[in-house]
Amino acid sequence: MQKNGKRCINLQKKYYFCNELCIYIKTFYRKE
Repeated sequence: MQKNGKRCINLQKKYYFCNELCIYIKTFYRKE
């Protein structure tokens, strides 16, 4: 999915996060 020409990710196939929010969400939900 793309918004404003920038890449986005699909989190849990329910929510789409873009730009800085995408990075924040990926870090917040980071599980190793």
